[in-house]
Amino acid sequence: MAEMAVGTEVRPGYAGFWRRLGAMLLDGLIVSLVSNVLGALAPQSAGWQALVALAGAAYWVLFTGLKGQTPGKMAAGIRVVGPDGDPPGVGRAVLREVLGKFVSAVVLCVGYLWMLWDSERQCWHDKIAGTHVVRG
Repeated sequence: MAEMAVGTEVRPGYAGFWRRLGAMLLDGLIVSLVSNVLGALAPQSAGWQALVALAGAAYWVLFTGLKGQTPGKMAAGIRVVGPDGDPPGVGRAVLREVLGKFVSAVVLCVGYLWMLWDSERQCWHDKIAGTHVVRG
């Protein structure tokens, strides 16, 4: 990973809070817009709603697992990497985006804020999946 100077300390180029938040908000907007359009075009049934929710989860899992970047992360100039520095793969992305993000959110979103004092800028879902979010 690329290194950068932070004060007198040299650290890898981990993505900061504001870039990550911006990417998450943009991705949330994209998924919400698509979900609303699909919801307006289709009958309101529990099966259809489950399919739309599954499509939303697939958005994060597939983009993150296969490319390391969702469109929001692309716009923010950040990417998710596994231990080898490559995109994490679909299995690791499922662990990060589904189970890990549930755990990050369940305790008043402390898992998302954890990166603010973590030396490697990892949220709980990154720690669970063994991923990092880096610039680039």
